[in-house]
Amino acid sequence: MNLWAEFYSAADELHLYRPYTSKDIDYFGRREAAQKLAQALGGKLLIPGIDNQTPETAIVEAVVDGIAIRIDFLGHVLGVRPKELTAGVAEIIVPYERAGFAGQVAIPVMNPLHCLQSRIANLHILKRPDDTARRQAAAAPIVLQEYISHALRDGDHREATRTL
Repeated sequence: MNLWAEFYSAADELHLYRPYTSKDIDYFGRREAAQKLAQALGGKLLIPGIDNQTPETAIVEAVVDGIAIRIDFLGHVLGVRPKELTAGVAEIIVPYERAGFAGQVAIPVMNPLHCLQSRIANLHILKRPDDTARRQAAAAPIVLQEYISHALRDGDHREATRTL
């Protein structure tokens, strides 16, 4: 959600809900994807123990441009069916440089419709009362509208229709 909100931050309506950030980055994926990202970032891979009741499949801790980040890899996303989540994924290509080596890593991200579904589930099922959860839930429909408008402006009617 945060990525999309920043991407569409030119939309004046979104400014009301800043900051969009949370303490970490949630990513839908398995351990293999986490391992690949940890290697690309020169970070550390953590695997939750079998007795840990968490949706996390892995955690990546790394320092990027001098900033410590934590990425939680999730095995499921509340409010979104797994098949829909994987079928509706968008992919961004992120350049990186480490130890003098430049490369790119492809990072799949959730479709804004699934972000909206997840934000609603966090409020209603998990009963998350915090301000960040409310701001993200309020920003999610605006992001979805911007995403669909963007697809239509680009002539990608199939993506706009699929998202709806």
